[in-house]
Amino acid sequence: MSADRHCDVVIVGARAAGAATALLLARLGHDAYRDAELLAVALDRTIRGEADEATALSTYEHQRDEALRDIFDITCAMASYPAVEEFVELQRHLAHAIDVEAADAAARPIPGQRAFAAR
Repeated sequence: MSADRHCDVVIVGARAAGAATALLLARLGHDAYRDAELLAVALDRTIRGEADEATALSTYEHQRDEALRDIFDITCAMASYPAVEEFVELQRHLAHAIDVEAADAAARPIPGQRAFAAR
């Protein structure tokens, strides 16, 4: 391989790694905001006396785990280095799971919305 071709391969690889890193950071950011919102709602329910702390935190934990379960399971399966055909199928399942999780997040009520609407 010529030196110029080697540099092209390195540059393309670096760009792909950068794109993958950006996607990972976006996913982590989404998860962090979702989890913070779920926790804030749980704590708000406790402060308002709508639920005791243990129940509210248990509900938060369940909602958080359910929100990430499919994506986590698929990612673990992909990390086992399956055959190419299975890996491609897992990528399709992952894309669908991300779409479902995003739709679920968008459908959740905005915390505090009912409190502001009542004023």
